[in-house]
Amino acid sequence: MSVSTLTQGANFAQATRKVGDRSVTYTWRSPKQTIEVEGENFGGLVRLDISHDSTRKEFSAFIRFAHYENSRGYESVRFTIFDDVNYPSGTVATQPVARYSAKALSEFETRVVEYLNGVSQLGGNGAHGRIVEVWARVTEIAMGGDGTLRYSEAVSM
Repeated sequence: MSVSTLTQGANFAQATRKVGDRSVTYTWRSPKQTIEVEGENFGGLVRLDISHDSTRKEFSAFIRFAHYENSRGYESVRFTIFDDVNYPSGTVATQPVARYSAKALSEFETRVVEYLNGVSQLGGNGAHGRIVEVWARVTEIAMGGDGTLRYSEAVSM
C-alpha cells in the first residue's frame, strides 16, 4: 500500500476520535514503543485537536507529534515546544465565529479532515511544511510504524 493511497481517508480510520466539550480530538499511537530517548523506549503519537476558543471567538485545529509511554496503567506524553525537528507541530486552520454552535464545529472539523487528506500532495515549507511532516508521521503510524519516518523510508527502498 503506497503512502498516497493511505492518506486518502485511511489515516482517520486508524485514529481514536474523542469528543469533548466544544472539542474533538484525533489521536494516532504507534503500536509499539520502539523510539529510544535517553535510554528509555517511547512510542510515536500524533494528536489533532479541533476546538472552540471562547476568548478568541474562533475555531482552531492544531496538530503535534510527540512521544508517549504506557507504564503501570498511566500514559505520559512528551514533547518540546520549540523543537520542530524532533517534535513538529503547527496550526492547521482557524476560523472566526461569532458564537459557538455544535453544527459549525462539525462543519469546521469536516473541512480540516478534507484539507489533511489532501495535504501530502501540496508539499511546502515553513508552518505548512511542518503540518505536511506531521501528516507524513500520521501516515507512517497508520502503516504500523513508530512515526519517526524510519519505517516509511525503509518501505520505499
